[in-house]
Amino acid sequence: MGELICLGDSMVFGYGVDRTQRWTTLIDGAYGWHVFNRGANAERTDQILKRFPRQVLCRTPDALFVLGGSNDLFQGRPVSSAIDNLRTIIESAKEKNIRVFLADVLPYIYPFDPPCWASAVDFADVIPKRLVLNEQIRSLAKETGSTLVELSLPMEALAEDVLRTMYVDELHCNAAGHRFIADLIAGYLQLYPGSDLQDVF
Repeated sequence: MGELICLGDSMVFGYGVDRTQRWTTLIDGAYGWHVFNRGANAERTDQILKRFPRQVLCRTPDALFVLGGSNDLFQGRPVSSAIDNLRTIIESAKEKNIRVFLADVLPYIYPFDPPCWASAVDFADVIPKRLVLNEQIRSLAKETGSTLVELSLPMEALAEDVLRTMYVDELHCNAAGHRFIADLIAGYLQLYPGSDLQDVF
C-alpha cells in the first residue's frame, strides 16, 4: 500500500462530519492507498506550512494531497501569500520525491439558511477572491508538475438546490458532500495506484 497524507484545513479535517463519513476515511484503501488525515480546522496556509515538516517530511509518504487557502481569504490575507505557501509545500515535497495532488478550493454557499459564518466572513469580498485563488492554484499545479485535483468545478456544475444539500453550513460539506468529494478524489487515485508505485514517479 502507498501512503497518502492529506494536509489542509477544515475541508480536509472534516468539520461537522463524523470521522467515519469524512472523505479521507471513505477513500482509505482505494486503489492501494493508505490515507492519513492531517487537516486542522481554521488554519491558514502559513500555519499548514509550519506543521508540514513534522507531519509530512518526517514520514516521507509516497504522496501528498494539499487543500488550503480559504482561511487566508477569511482573515484578509492576499491570494499571493497563500500561493507562495502552497508553492513552498509542493517544492519541498517534490525534493523528497513525494507525488503531490493539489486541490482547488470548494465553493462557498451564501446566503445559507440558517446562517452560521456570515457574521465572521465577508462573503461579498471572499467569493470573488476564491475564483482568483483557484485560477492561481491551477497555474501552480501546472508550474510545479503537480496533479491538479478539480473539486470546485464539478461541484459548481451541480444545480444550486442540489449543491446546497451537500453542505452543513456556508463553508463545510456534510456527509453527502464528503461522499461526492471522495468519489472525485478516488478518480485521481485510480490514475496513480499506490500498489504500483514504481510507475508513479
